Amino acid sequence: MELRGKRVLITGASRGIGESFAHAFAGAGAAVALVARTEDSIRVLAEKLGGTAHPADLSDPKQVDALISHVEDEAGPVDVLVNNAGIGAPAAFIDAPDNDLRRVTEVNYLAAAELCRQAIPRMLRRGGGHIVNISSIAGCGAM
Repeated sequence: MELRGKRVLITGASRGIGESFAHAFAGAGAAVALVARTEDSIRVLAEKLGGTAHPADLSDPKQVDALISHVEDEAGPVDVLVNNAGIGAPAAFIDAPDNDLRRVTEVNYLAAAELCRQAIPRMLRRGGGHIVNISSIAGCGAM
């Protein structure tokens, strides 16, 4: 896939795999739109890579609902969506407080699904696009 001139939105971009993706996509000539809760980190990274920073808490459905529109209004059409953000529960499944389980579900599943639902019609109207959904091996084990 030719990435030069394409816009790649990466969630969970402030560190780890997301940050590595940001460097790789920018190095391939893509414009990166970086999403993470840690505003300072993604602003610094976006400036370094010539991209844009879009602070958002993906556990908040209201922020997720407006994210693709916000990015496209501010930075331009999203050609590639990389759903990379993910969190773990701080306790075993049976011991975790309800709010923690809801937050994990919001970030790890619902946010990614909703961003796909927002991006797909836009990509189809423009004649194409790509979506990459990242999952952790932690989802395969018992908590």
